[in-house]
Amino acid sequence: MMSEVKENFAFKVIDPPKVPDKKIKPKRSQMVMLSLVTSLFAGIFIAFFLEYIAKLRNQGEEAR
Repeated sequence: MMSEVKENFAFKVIDPPKVPDKKIKPKRSQMVMLSLVTSLFAGIFIAFFLEYIAKLRNQGEEAR
């Protein structure tokens, strides 16, 4: 009922929009370096983990 009576029932503008003083952009070089380091550590961890699993399987087969 209130929305039918008032035109701007749900929205109230507190401050008008302003154009920023300087451009803000994503830090691409920082994101690339972070993803490179993260993927490098993840790859090394996966390689060691797979090697560990392979050793456990080989030891299990030798025990039989």
